[in-house]
Amino acid sequence: MREALLLLQEEGLVHRMAHRGTVIADCRAEDAKELIRLRHGIECRGVRRAMARQGKGLADVLRHHLGAMQDAAAAGDEYLLSVHDRAFHAGLFEQADLPPVQPVLARCLIHAHRFKILHPEQQRDLLETANRHQVIIEAVAAGDAYAAVDALSHHITTIMDCGPSVLGSGA
Repeated sequence: MREALLLLQEEGLVHRMAHRGTVIADCRAEDAKELIRLRHGIECRGVRRAMARQGKGLADVLRHHLGAMQDAAAAGDEYLLSVHDRAFHAGLFEQADLPPVQPVLARCLIHAHRFKILHPEQQRDLLETANRHQVIIEAVAAGDAYAAVDALSHHITTIMDCGPSVLGSGA
């Protein structure tokens, strides 16, 4: 139990207070906005590097994750969809070969999904959510790093209603 709470604390999901217990961390819009900024920078720079290292073959890995997202969406399982969505983005970034940055992205992904799930006004159809990744895969499969960055940028900035206003037009 202690190890599980330490892991949750490390991920920023709970706050442990000496002699007072453990409480679930807040899920504030301000946090989500800052995490969008971090995520956008990390992923958009990472996709270029991943494509340079892995080429068009990277699309096959991403298609596997998309299939899992579509299956979860068809089953109406929002949580499982979010698990596979995070795996898609983490898998893409993993190919950039920047291990010290991976945990930062993982934390951004966890908290962005948490915010989205806890704020129903941010929701869209689950299958639509899964299929939004297709344009990223198409750009990667075409070997077009510029299109991949544009697709990923659009994906990140439109995942939550506040995205475009946070990043502005010069994202």
